[in-house]
Amino acid sequence: TDVGKAVTVQGNKIYVDGVHVSDVDPNYSGNQLSTPITCTNEIPGNWGWQGKDCENHARVYVVPQNCFQGVRSDWDEQRFCQQTCFDGGSGFPGDDCSVGWPNLNFVGYICNVRDVVGG
Repeated sequence: TDVGKAVTVQGNKIYVDGVHVSDVDPNYSGNQLSTPITCTNEIPGNWGWQGKDCENHARVYVVPQNCFQGVRSDWDEQRFCQQTCFDGGSGFPGDDCSVGWPNLNFVGYICNVRDVVGG
């Protein structure tokens, strides 16, 4: 089993325990994933004069409230603090503000393995 083994993504290649197991599709054509978008950290108009920003205020007070999704239409429409919300796990529906697989350098560990995938 691969549980507990290191997973590394580097240079468009995926390794498990140091063994090359797959390549990353840099064109997003074979993996059916959408290309990530460039996200912003635009703030609501009243925040500027209050000294609030996305990196500090929103990360602490807004992200835990799911970035007001479904509660405040202005946040849903304008996607205020879009990058901060995504980074905090409260990204807006359809947003992928990540660096994308081709630019990802990652080291992690396998926690669980399913015997059958897609079946």
